[in-house]
Amino acid sequence: MRVRTAGSESWHVSIEDEQTTHAVLFVRDACGLTPDDDPVVPPRLVGEVPDLGSSMTRSDRTRASAAWTDWWRRVAEFEGAKELGEITEGATREDALRRLTAAYAAVFDPPDFECLAAWPTLQSMSRTTCQQALRWHRHSATPIPPDHARWLVTKAVAEEACAAFHVSPSRLNAAVIALAVEGTWWNFPQPGVLLCSQEVLNEDGLFAPLLRETFARRLALGGRPVG
Repeated sequence: MRVRTAGSESWHVSIEDEQTTHAVLFVRDACGLTPDDDPVVPPRLVGEVPDLGSSMTRSDRTRASAAWTDWWRRVAEFEGAKELGEITEGATREDALRRLTAAYAAVFDPPDFECLAAWPTLQSMSRTTCQQALRWHRHSATPIPPDHARWLVTKAVAEEACAAFHVSPSRLNAAVIALAVEGTWWNFPQPGVLLCSQEVLNEDGLFAPLLRETFARRLALGGRPVG
């Protein structure tokens, strides 16, 4: 869901539940990987995830776990930059497509996963589980439904942020990447990007201040006007 006000002076908020991010989380959970504690690493996926790691050795899981967090950071960075429009900024339509395709392939390129060539064990696991990971998102993850109440909250936060930070609406640009993970969880992986569990979207008292903080972090970076 992308939200933009009418008129030339407009703010932008993208709220997405991407297949790619969920596929990477599926590899972690299905293969029994245990990455080190890191604020950017979300909880487990909700619902049933098959156990696909029983035939893997402990050393395989240890090596893949060490590489997985780096992969996750790269994927989250790509998704955030894509939704903020950073990858295609100033490009023609044709060039924008080339940029997006190249940036995507650098972090997620099934079925061979050449992007993981530096980590052969994780690459092998991803090749083995890819189709199931993509099917899981299609059939098991709960999509974010259109929500008028959430739109009203988003609009109110944007208007309040314009007044509080003394900026025009076009200076407000934020990306919200919602994940079907357990509990109430969030992280700011980069300025202007909020990673969060889907539960966060359903709690106005939590989503509103987090969205405001997302705007503030982007403005502190000196984010350019939208469009």
